[in-house]
Order: sequence, then C-alpha cells, then structure tokens
Amino acid sequence: MPLTLSHPAAVLPLRRVPGLAALPAAALVIASMVPDLPMFVPGRGGYRLSHSLLGVVTVDVAVTLLLLLVWDRVLRDALVDLSPRVVRDRFPRRARLPRASWLLAPAAAALGALTHVTWDAFTHPGRWGVRQVAWLGQDHLGLAGHQWAQYASGVLGLGVVLAATGRHVATRPPRARTSPRLLPAAVLPTGAALVALVTVVVGAGRRDEGLHAVAFHGVVAGLQAALVLTAGLTLGWGLLELRRARAAARSDAGRPRHPGSARPPAGPAR
Repeated sequence: MPLTLSHPAAVLPLRRVPGLAALPAAALVIASMVPDLPMFVPGRGGYRLSHSLLGVVTVDVAVTLLLLLVWDRVLRDALVDLSPRVVRDRFPRRARLPRASWLLAPAAAALGALTHVTWDAFTHPGRWGVRQVAWLGQDHLGLAGHQWAQYASGVLGLGVVLAATGRHVATRPPRARTSPRLLPAAVLPTGAALVALVTVVVGAGRRDEGLHAVAFHGVVAGLQAALVLTAGLTLGWGLLELRRARAAARSDAGRPRHPGSARPPAGPAR
C-alpha cells in the first residue's frame, strides 16, 4: 500500500531533537516521501534504488533538493493563495528559504529519506526488518504481520500528519489579506473532489482483484491525479501572477517617482 503521505509523521518529531532543530522542515518532509516517487511515474523504474541505503545518500537527496527548489520558488506561494481563507490568512503571501536552510538541506534530505527506508523495512515483504522479526513474516487472520504493520502504521501516521498540520495552522495568528485571489476559492476544493473521484473510479475498476488491488491502484491513481492537478493549477496561477506583476510595473512606470519635487525653471543668470 502506497501510504506515502503518512511518512512525514516520522520526521515531524526530529526538529525537537537537540542538534536537529535547524534542519529545514520542508526538506525533511519532502525527503520522507521521495523514495516512493517511482511508484507514481510511468514505468516505475528506480524504486529499488530509491529504497536502498545507496539511494538515500544519492538519488533521494538529489530529487529532494530539486523538489525543494520547486516548492520554494513555485508551489508554496501558489498553494497558499489557493488555500481556504483559514489557511490563506495565516501565512505570508511570499516566503523563501534562507541561505542557512539551503546549506542544511542535503543533510535533512538524507535523514528524511532514511526514515522512509527504515519504516518500509518493517512493513514490506523481504526487507531487513521483516526478516529480523518473525511475527512480521507470519500470517495473522489472513494477512501477513508486515501487512498489518503497514496498514496500522500508515493509518496512524496519516492521523499524526493531519493533526500536526491542523495544529500548525491553528497556532498561527490570522492576518486578513488585502490582495485579491488570482483564482476563485472554489478551485482547490473542486480539484480535491476530482482527485477523490479518480481514486474511487480506478479503485472500483479493480474490485475483482481483491481489496488490496482496489486500495493500491486507487491510491496511486489518486496521487497521480493530484500531482497533475497541482502542476496545472500552479502553472495557471504563475501566469496570472506574472501578468499582475507586469501590470503593476507598468502602472508604477507611469507615475512620477518623486511627486512635488519638480522645480520651476531657473530664471536668466545675472
């Protein structure tokens, strides 16, 4: 089961550990999910490498840094502006990672990816953790122990992520935005409904193959749809933001820079 969105639960407590508080949270969160990225790419090549110790310090770090750049420069501002008012009013319109965070990002990426690989070691067949714990390799009520561990930890992790996200939003003081939205407020919930529809339709199409196939293919298709939708919305938002910035620049160019500073022409010299 690709419960990829549960994996940030493993990195959320790390910034409370002495010596790790300075690690950028965005890099930790992204890296905690990056090893599963090959599952959502056609062909699904590279999954074995991304879940290896070699991949943790190479490809996972590289992909995390690339996605962190996309998040910092493209996605973050767009998603904040597209969010419901309860979220939008609590975060600044623009924000960028400071240089110090970028210097620590590779270490955060490796650590985040390592938590993912370690978690999967005890929830996927044939992995190191499953081989070490006999219960995980045995059947219990029709399912292998590692499957029980995967489902239980996945649901628990998702609950932790949702609770932490809600708390993070709730503890920030609201500040009403003066700038209008670039896209209607209904765009994001409509997109979420479409993603849910894709998940249900694709999953239902696999019902003859059993519950696991329904869940697996439904979740994968839903996350793929979410990625495509996010890319499309971000692109549209970025184009509108660029047009607004150009319009503001033209408006500023047409105004006198120092009103009232003009002096009358000097009289004839004496």
